[in-house]
Amino acid sequence: MTTDKFIYAIQAYYCKYRKEQLTYIRQYLNARTDRYRRHLFSETLHYYSSKWGTPPDIAIFEEVRKKVEETLMDEAQRRPKLPQPVDEKTRNEISGLVSKLANRLRGKE
Repeated sequence: MTTDKFIYAIQAYYCKYRKEQLTYIRQYLNARTDRYRRHLFSETLHYYSSKWGTPPDIAIFEEVRKKVEETLMDEAQRRPKLPQPVDEKTRNEISGLVSKLANRLRGKE
């Protein structure tokens, strides 16, 4: 979620930011990733009520930050791990085992 989409969605749900406030909100959001902003939006909706009649400010975003970071960590842990590079010693051991297996299958051993 881009900064502009985030601000548009927040203002549509709550109400418009004051011009002075919007500058700081934009700076805060621009320092985050799209994924972070997407989760921040979702968590803000769960945490901050529209009954107050004002859009959430940076203090509110900071209050939900821990939950957003936990969600991002959970996502990262669920992602499949990339294969790790194999060192030269391990590569040679694997190559030797493959050669032995190939020879055995060919009947040379």
